[in-house]
Amino acid sequence: MSQNRDGRALSHSTLAEIRQPAVERIVRDGDSPELVIKALGFHRSVIYEWLGRFRKGGMAALEAQPVPGRPSKLGPKEMQRWREEEYPAIQKLAKQEDAVIYFGDEAGIRSDHPSGTTWAPQGMTPVARTTGSRFGMNLISAFSAKGLRTVARTMSYGERR
Repeated sequence: MSQNRDGRALSHSTLAEIRQPAVERIVRDGDSPELVIKALGFHRSVIYEWLGRFRKGGMAALEAQPVPGRPSKLGPKEMQRWREEEYPAIQKLAKQEDAVIYFGDEAGIRSDHPSGTTWAPQGMTPVARTTGSRFGMNLISAFSAKGLRTVARTMSYGERR
């Protein structure tokens, strides 16, 4: 078994079921962290991350956490069907067309968007100073399964009307 695994390929609930007994073996039973993690087949740094989480928040910190971001539009059955039927058909067509499949995402930001924080003396409202010159940027990036990457960027200046 590879000692370079960090558990990303496992579900969150499966990882929680592995983390808690592993940390218990170290904390309660006094087992060596190096031996515990080696027996599980994970990279050695993983056990120290788990122990740090345990020290900050106890066993509750080792439980599965909600996945951040937008919820999937596909349920488990639809996702499995997509992986087993639709994506292989897309791969087959891409191979016939000598094409590369990219997975993409986009984001947009504006310079006047209040995304940051600032400070002020106690009792005074903080004010974030800006230049008054506004701009926006849209970014689209895409990655292939082979690690190929492409990025497109557009910028606009001034007020949009």
